[in-house]
Amino acid sequence: YPDGKVDQFRSDLEVLDERGRVAARKEISVNDPLRVGGVTMYQTDWQVSGVRLRVAGGLGPEGPEEVQLPMASLEGKLGDVGGRLWGAFLPTGSEEGKVKGISLLARDLQSVVVYDSRGQFVGVRRPDSGKPIQVDGLSITVTDLLGATGLELKADPGVPLVYFGFGVMLVTTTLSYLSFSECWALAAETGVVAGGKTNRAKKE
Repeated sequence: YPDGKVDQFRSDLEVLDERGRVAARKEISVNDPLRVGGVTMYQTDWQVSGVRLRVAGGLGPEGPEEVQLPMASLEGKLGDVGGRLWGAFLPTGSEEGKVKGISLLARDLQSVVVYDSRGQFVGVRRPDSGKPIQVDGLSITVTDLLGATGLELKADPGVPLVYFGFGVMLVTTTLSYLSFSECWALAAETGVVAGGKTNRAKKE
């Protein structure tokens, strides 16, 4: 969506056989799974797993230029802040025995919110903007947000039997609505006695 909310999350899956060859490949999404050899693979969830930064200004003697940080889920951990939220921490030093650094928050794969070591809001950057942001003497550029997908694999050999039983039940239910009648006759010395019965159109 334009506001950054995720409408659909897709995963490109490849299934390899015992020789390492691609046996099946499909882009799956919610309600559009991949089925291979009796195993069904469902798209169940997604999350922001990491952020890549380009840092100028130096974090140490040499000052690494490329930094990749893991992002942890903060959902339900920040009091009144609701919804899905992930956070990362970039340490920049220590003060009075406490580690200080820059905090980065993300709700989706569209943008990152940056806070300085005092917890003050600095700005927002999109991974595709290429624009650096100045914070605590460092120039930080968000180069990428890394996503992770959640998969559910289901294998139930009894599923065909369940469907077969359901089909038999439908057939027998349909047959129960059909009219069934039978009749018979008995020859006696005084004549012939005839009778019958039916499950439909009974006369009261």
